Amino acid sequence: MAFSENLVDAIHEKILLSDFIGRKVVLVKKGNDFLGLCPFHSEKTPSFTVSDDKGFFHCFGCSAHGDAISFVMQKESIEFKEALKILASEAGINISDYGGYEKKVTKESIEAKNIVDISKNYFVKNLNAPSGVKVIEYLGQRKISEKAFKYFELGYAENISNSVLLLLQNKNFSL
Repeated sequence: MAFSENLVDAIHEKILLSDFIGRKVVLVKKGNDFLGLCPFHSEKTPSFTVSDDKGFFHCFGCSAHGDAISFVMQKESIEFKEALKILASEAGINISDYGGYEKKVTKESIEAKNIVDISKNYFVKNLNAPSGVKVIEYLGQRKISEKAFKYFELGYAENISNSVLLLLQNKNFSL
């Protein structure tokens, strides 16, 4: 089951970070924040801070950082969805109210994906054509290896404003 972003927002709104983490870590108020011993590594001097205003925790010793969700994920060694379930239960939130949506495959979505794929292939082809030599040299100067630009399928758009449009029209896509 996928979860909507609204569930994450609801969890952040309902759970006061210092109260929640304070059940696992002894926290002392220091100004607007809270300070305690980090639960993720051994330490004798507190370097773990919790900020309710900013909505995150941070350890200056081991660099652990995050929100309530990532705290549960790290502390319990669980996945994102499991952490959401625990926190939703903690906050009294019915997660079924925030269920994800089923992705509908429509003719338009298939056509849009085809347009993106054809366009991407066109730009990649341009990069590997003789007109893309200078672009490849530029990528090399920027320390972007051939392996990297092929992996990420980087492309090159020539300075012709309607080239992709013409290509797509030739492939029978309507404006």
